[in-house]
Amino acid sequence: MRKRFLNTLNKVASVLHLSWGILFSSLWYFNKNDHGERRDIIYPLYTSYSSWNATAIELPKSGGCSIPRSISFGDITVSPAWKYAGINLSLHWLVTSFFFLSAFFQFLGGVVPRKTVPNPVIRFIEYSISASVMIVAIALQLGIFQAQVLLLLATLTWTTMICGIVAETLAPGHVLVPANYQPVEENKLVKKMLKRMNAGAWLSHGIGWMTQLIVFFVLLQQFHGSQNTCGSTRAAPYFVWAIVYVELVLFASFGFVQLFQLRKSLSAEQAEISYTVLSFVSKSLLGLLVYAGNFMN
Repeated sequence: MRKRFLNTLNKVASVLHLSWGILFSSLWYFNKNDHGERRDIIYPLYTSYSSWNATAIELPKSGGCSIPRSISFGDITVSPAWKYAGINLSLHWLVTSFFFLSAFFQFLGGVVPRKTVPNPVIRFIEYSISASVMIVAIALQLGIFQAQVLLLLATLTWTTMICGIVAETLAPGHVLVPANYQPVEENKLVKKMLKRMNAGAWLSHGIGWMTQLIVFFVLLQQFHGSQNTCGSTRAAPYFVWAIVYVELVLFASFGFVQLFQLRKSLSAEQAEISYTVLSFVSKSLLGLLVYAGNFMN
């Protein structure tokens, strides 16, 4: 009965995600701006590199913000430089893509036999992709256009979700078996192995927290460092504040769900329900905030 309910929940979530994806695609197609163009923001990405033996120019400070300077040692000069990376990212399709991704993987979670592929594996594989795309979309809203930084933020987020898979599959008696599981009489070797697996699950869970905290440290530093600085008299609009802090709370909530799982405060079924609801809420709010803030008059 519980498996049937969870399968149905995954299918319902799949339909809801698919509906959002179709809605945002329709808005892109039909809701044009005053010039008859489809509403989107295209972000050209750049990469930073070093220019060797360039002329060292001491540039003045602009509006209280230091401009990167060249460094000379001996007869060698190294200067920071930037160039177009040849990559353009569409904000609209970044947002739309994680709805379609979630719809596909939630459908798999509802139809693939759990004995064949454990649901946590399907769930966190989807998160590893969709959450990484979400972080890139948030970073673009904060003015992070450097391709290397976006790659690192996405990779750290992907790593967080892979740590989630490891934690859920290693924790004996916490996730892959019912919460009321009582182990049979085991020999000392088996008990020792289970203890080590449990320790590995906690270690993986802790690493996941660390990698995602680094991501949000970079995002928050970028966000607050850009408020009313460099001669600008304007701060970020309210929808950007909402994106940063609402998504910060929701991303952290995923970590707390697994924390409560490992502590046996939540059963596997309760955790799956929580993950499904959080996934839908976090993606829906991000999509609505991005669309309302950027594309509505």
